[in-house]
Amino acid sequence: EAHIETNANTLTDLNNERDRMVTLGLDKTEWLSKEDIPLQLTLLELEELINYIGKYKSNVWSQYYTFKYKIENAQNIDEIAEIEIVYSFPGVEIIEPVG
Repeated sequence: EAHIETNANTLTDLNNERDRMVTLGLDKTEWLSKEDIPLQLTLLELEELINYIGKYKSNVWSQYYTFKYKIENAQNIDEIAEIEIVYSFPGVEIIEPVG
């Protein structure tokens, strides 16, 4: 089973690869998974991945400000300790890594 690792550069790298595919008229490209497994991705799959990661990143940042507000407005350490930070992703199944 292969997983796509995301970091600060992932969207830029994926968009650059998409642009390269379009420019060269490529149907598929190879992308290394987090486990260094080569994956063959079509242009549509690459675009869907870009879209999904973009939405995921946007969702995290939009929730970040809610949590930041709660923390900044807490009156004491007990109120901060009561803040539960859980990111939600409606319509997306999150699979936690094993081990």
